[in-house]
Amino acid sequence: CIAFLFTIIMCLFIGSYQPEFGLIALCAYLLVGIVIPLSMSRLSGDDGMRFRTMSGELSSFVLENLRGLDEIIQFGQGKGRTAQMNERSDALAADEKRMKNNSGRNTAVTNTVILVFDMIMLFTAAHYYNHGLVDFDGVIIPVRGTCRTWKYLTEYLCRWKQSA
Repeated sequence: CIAFLFTIIMCLFIGSYQPEFGLIALCAYLLVGIVIPLSMSRLSGDDGMRFRTMSGELSSFVLENLRGLDEIIQFGQGKGRTAQMNERSDALAADEKRMKNNSGRNTAVTNTVILVFDMIMLFTAAHYYNHGLVDFDGVIIPVRGTCRTWKYLTEYLCRWKQSA
């Protein structure tokens, strides 16, 4: 509810400079806030649940071995139990690696989409500024509303304003 309210307010505010700015912001917020998370969730499937289950099974296996340590030693099953524990640990590590790769892909896709929309908003605002349709505030504020790399962009735009 908060994200929805924030999106509406920001799109209306940004769109008050030019309606196209509000539409660009809305597209960016919808893609980053809804489409990408849902897509990545579908791609990940039940990875998290599987990892937690495997982790719990490994913990139970370790505790079982500790409780039955006397019997394991007595019957010479140490190597076999160690091999089983290593096998389960390796499977858990492989699952974790796959989840980290999915997370990295998710971050890369999200950051790319954000950067693309940052550039779309910047070039659209600069185009309107060059044609006299918005003043400099009409460039800074809408770009700031969608731009994630604000620090560097502010420095660039301020230098651009001074040279113009």
